[in-house]
Amino acid sequence: MGVMPLSTEDRVLVLGASGYVGHRLVLELVRKKIKLRLMIRDLADIPRAVPREGDVEVVRGDALEMVGLERALQGIHTAYYLIHGVDTKSFVRRRVADEKDTQAAANFNRAAEPTGLQRIIYLGASGQDGSELSDQGNNGSSVAAILASGRAPVTSLWASMIVGAGAASFEMLRGLAERLPVMGYPKWIDASIRPIAIDDVMAYLLQCLFRPETAGRSFEIGGPEVLSYRDMVQQYAEVRKLPARLIVRRPFGASRAEGVPPAASGAAPSVAEGLTPEDEVRPKGIEEVIPVELTPFKKAVALALAAENNGSESGES
Repeated sequence: MGVMPLSTEDRVLVLGASGYVGHRLVLELVRKKIKLRLMIRDLADIPRAVPREGDVEVVRGDALEMVGLERALQGIHTAYYLIHGVDTKSFVRRRVADEKDTQAAANFNRAAEPTGLQRIIYLGASGQDGSELSDQGNNGSSVAAILASGRAPVTSLWASMIVGAGAASFEMLRGLAERLPVMGYPKWIDASIRPIAIDDVMAYLLQCLFRPETAGRSFEIGGPEVLSYRDMVQQYAEVRKLPARLIVRRPFGASRAEGVPPAASGAAPSVAEGLTPEDEVRPKGIEEVIPVELTPFKKAVALALAAENNGSESGES
């Protein structure tokens, strides 16, 4: 049975609305006049997560306990699954967090089974751990697989690095580029990835909602350039008008970068685990379905810094 197109009367559920991506997505959906329901675990997040305008319902719930899940899913056409259980600053707890993420996905499937949910749109991290995305590295693949085992078809979007002020992997890049003019890096400094601007991530997430043909498919999303971490550090420095950074590759397969600021200390080792110089950047494929004018990396950095200065970029990773 095919997916029914979204109508003006249909309601969309966002799980993870108070997170870095989720909060921005909610604002974009409200601008598109989409009827929304948000499931929020912590009442303290409600003032931040819920815009004052638009048709927005709020359900208090916790996917780990199934509290509120059944109520949140009633009458929902599409669910954006953006929840996560990993604190990027506490990777010693990764195994427990992974178990929580997979349990949350299983609970979601169980609660969705008796409903008329048409589809799920999922955003995951590709190629590296510790990013700003909903799940981390291989664990994200596990969560996507669990969601895909349910009745509703899943659209999975995979991004390697989101460029936006407040995004964990971007903050790590910023911390390294700002901190030292000379840096020692492990071997992942030359890994190739496709960083993507937060605005382009929003464009893909929104367009998937209106494109039923994306249901049941998995896509890599990324910017127009394939860049190494070395490239990104230098280009960031150029945007900030900093002196050129001297990057020295450390021997013996070291996994930690020197000079990592405290705010990025959680993201650094996880990126090291996920990236290798031999990594191949897989084709995106999504451009065949959703054409987006992608933002070059340097422009994305400039936009992130400008938005932060204007107070429009804020949020959790």
